[in-house]
Amino acid sequence: MTLWNDEDRGSGVSVPDIEVTLDEYSASLTLTENHYLVLIDGSVTVTLPEAETRFERMYTIKNVGTGVVKIKAYSGDDMEGKSEIELLFQYSDVTLVGNIGKWHIIGGMSVKMEEVLNDINESLNKTLSQILLITAKIEMHIAEEREAEIDIKEVQEKLEEEFSELLL
Repeated sequence: MTLWNDEDRGSGVSVPDIEVTLDEYSASLTLTENHYLVLIDGSVTVTLPEAETRFERMYTIKNVGTGVVKIKAYSGDDMEGKSEIELLFQYSDVTLVGNIGKWHIIGGMSVKMEEVLNDINESLNKTLSQILLITAKIEMHIAEEREAEIDIKEVQEKLEEEFSELLL
């Protein structure tokens, strides 16, 4: 495989004869020029080599187990703005190509989706917290009104005011 980046042709990859090395690991490791397709079984950290020195290198890393696979960029490098990405799900994978201090994510299943799912999970947790708080306030108002003479209109106004503040 040959990668190039020049003014005449732009950037690209040439793959005349495909030879793939396949390695499976269950312990943390730092990738070298001897790796290409790396299968990970377990909660493992995979560290990429320096992108500056790996211009002609592409790695595919796949989580074949049920653990979380952390992929870390070499110190000072990044992977599309991140120093670390995670493969959270079994059979998720990522393909990376190094280019002058950066690793580009050029393929993979679930890597970007995992970020979206994490964002959705955080939103759902926030919404659940708000619902629990609202429920507690309703129960508090009910308890207060049991002790006093109930003015339904006043209770309704109080609840609407508190709900509008919580849901903003």
